[in-house]
Amino acid sequence: MVLSYDPTKNNEYKKAFCTELIELKYNEIEEILFAKDESIYYPLVITYYELHNGNSLLGNLLLHFPETMLQLFNEAIIDVQNDIITRHPMAGDMTRKFNCRVRIARLPSALCYRTLPRSLETGMLLSISGTVVRTGPRKVSEQEQIYQCSKCKGQFSMRADREQYYCIPEPKVCKAINIAPCDSTKFKKISSDQDDLVDQCAAGDAVEITGIILRRWKPFEKGQRCDIEIVMWANYIYVKNEDRFFDTNVEDEKKKNLKNFGNIIKTTL
Repeated sequence: MVLSYDPTKNNEYKKAFCTELIELKYNEIEEILFAKDESIYYPLVITYYELHNGNSLLGNLLLHFPETMLQLFNEAIIDVQNDIITRHPMAGDMTRKFNCRVRIARLPSALCYRTLPRSLETGMLLSISGTVVRTGPRKVSEQEQIYQCSKCKGQFSMRADREQYYCIPEPKVCKAINIAPCDSTKFKKISSDQDDLVDQCAAGDAVEITGIILRRWKPFEKGQRCDIEIVMWANYIYVKNEDRFFDTNVEDEKKKNLKNFGNIIKTTL
């Protein structure tokens, strides 16, 4: 089946996802709204089966157009927050969390890999399982830069190019939405939007990573060879270590029995 994406129906897709969020994740969104810290990121984990069972069209669109649909899903979270705050009796204790992100978990088995993806999988939403061998220093990637026009004082954003090591291009023309056109070429940086999904695992962890496969290369330079590599833009990281699911009471009981056994050995020697 060939599925086409109609950008004119973005509002319909967002409304449909808002309905699913309210039905499936109302309590979790409510807890996020009551949280005090507005600076940290709040993940909203939704399994693919929950999404597909609630709205099969959204589930199919996510698999065929993952980057576009994930952006719509994140925008829908803000709409749902606004709707809840408008109608909630304790709205005064709530604050909107603009750093709330949809995390997709448990993809269909056909999209779960145990080997590294190839170039053919570029643009696909996949899940890869494996063991972390090595981790590097924590880095925060800059996703968006806000600029202000020096002439009309309008503001506009420039998004980072994930396929070029998150390089944010310098604006050449004014992109602010104004009534009158602006021909300015001078701009200044106002702020930046930083997103992160790092420091979630350590070396030795068994993980399952869900994300979009991308090709990445550095900006072209004269006389330099163009090296292209396959990377994954991670959306969700699930650490599957068994020790995270141990019952602490059982562990304490084991330690107690081991200590008693050691005391028995000492008394018999």
